[in-house]
Amino acid sequence: MGFRGLIDADPSAATANFAAVGAGDLLIARYTPAGAYVNAWQIGGPGGVIISESSIDCDAAGHILLAARFNGNLDVDPGPGTTILSSQTPSSVITGRYSLNGQLQWATLPGFSHVGYQSAELDPQGNAYVLTYDVISSGRLSKYDNSGSLVYTKNIVSTSGLIPRALHVKDQDAFLIGGGIRGSGTIDGTFFGAGSGYGAFLAQFGACLIPVISAQSGSADVCDSTDVLLSVTATGTEISYQWYKNGQALAGDTTSQLWLNAVDSTDSGAYTCIV
Repeated sequence: MGFRGLIDADPSAATANFAAVGAGDLLIARYTPAGAYVNAWQIGGPGGVIISESSIDCDAAGHILLAARFNGNLDVDPGPGTTILSSQTPSSVITGRYSLNGQLQWATLPGFSHVGYQSAELDPQGNAYVLTYDVISSGRLSKYDNSGSLVYTKNIVSTSGLIPRALHVKDQDAFLIGGGIRGSGTIDGTFFGAGSGYGAFLAQFGACLIPVISAQSGSADVCDSTDVLLSVTATGTEISYQWYKNGQALAGDTTSQLWLNAVDSTDSGAYTCIV
């Protein structure tokens, strides 16, 4: 949250006071599910630095992602060290990732001057996605890896103006972007929309996830006339299956299960499935 002056982050009878350094600092605070204070830290800068339009996300690994609009020279390190990022004129967006204890892991500026920031999220692997726009006719989705290095950007451009409003990250490189637009536009070079009036857009980007086998059948010794079920469980994108016996493809056996009905000695062999 943004604050000025003095703020007590602890809602209990105890106190955890923080004093703003600039004209408007940012406080990040952690609480238990019951609302008990855990810890907090602040970022700010001297003089007239003002932080606004902030957003926060966290993942199961304990990474905390912060994105906020600011002007001036901002110290993004809440610890004893100093990491100064300077905004363009009149403002920029800072993106930073922190530990649960407020240790700075990395911080960067996603670009654009006079940036309007909208949303930022982490994927399950700890990569960061930040949605920004330049308040005229351009938007941008930027992805950063675990070290804060830029992986890619996807540019959003319209003929008459747009504001990307929302970002939802489903998995690594799988996300949705939505917002308002006037006229036609392109996202990552793909055309969408038409006309000169106001409207909305929704774009989905999917990931090609490599299949991962989480469970599979083991060896089986059975008697004649017994039914045998072999199976494999996998996750991924657009998964396909092909079963083999002794290295030879079994025609039509292209699902996650292989039924062998009333087996006899001729069914004995090494069965495999390629996912």
